[in-house]
Amino acid sequence: MLEKNIPLPGPSKYPFATMEVGDSFAVKGDEAFKARASAYQYGRRFNQKYSVRKNGVGYRTRNEYLTDTRGRLGFRKHGTNVVVSVKSCIVAREEVTGDGFTNVPWAPNTEIRVVVSSTGEVVKMAETDDAEYRVNEKVDSFSYQLNAKSFWQAHTHAPKVFIDTALNMLQLNAGQHVCDLFSGSGLFTLPFSAAVGVGGRVESVEADLKAVSSLKRNTRNMSNVNIY
Repeated sequence: MLEKNIPLPGPSKYPFATMEVGDSFAVKGDEAFKARASAYQYGRRFNQKYSVRKNGVGYRTRNEYLTDTRGRLGFRKHGTNVVVSVKSCIVAREEVTGDGFTNVPWAPNTEIRVVVSSTGEVVKMAETDDAEYRVNEKVDSFSYQLNAKSFWQAHTHAPKVFIDTALNMLQLNAGQHVCDLFSGSGLFTLPFSAAVGVGGRVESVEADLKAVSSLKRNTRNMSNVNIY
């Protein structure tokens, strides 16, 4: 898990006020209900959003399913083409694990892709669907719009953790020249562009046409970005 566990300050007290993105704390048993209620109240008061979930589950924002001959969602049994239906996927975000998703019929023998964006959008589509679905992602001050079929880090916290890690390792300065290989929709290109400034340059290299289209859209106002 890309998270940092922090200690509880005391019984029935929660460290919401000191938490940063990626922080988590653990509770057991009935305490989970109290923590969920406190997270809701604190979030409303300070316009924050907290994810309350069982440890190790509910983190995945991109999921690919298969349907069986009856249109039930499932996954392929290891080493076979047999689709095993499931009532829910425990690693998927809670927005797509309840009513209206796993308990409704889908087209049989089809691949289904499900996307939950950081801005709250939910897209459910068959892989054969030719329509272009776009979702909006937000990482710190950077905004991205991308094709729902394009690659994006699936873990809820991964985009921010990866950006912070890359910037910390590179220690970019104004005026520098950076090459972003396999740049996708621009996860790193945008913060790199901001870091090197108008006097610097970012060479962004990507082959996937859907990703390139999103990359061009996300960097259209960045004069220091070249796309290949």
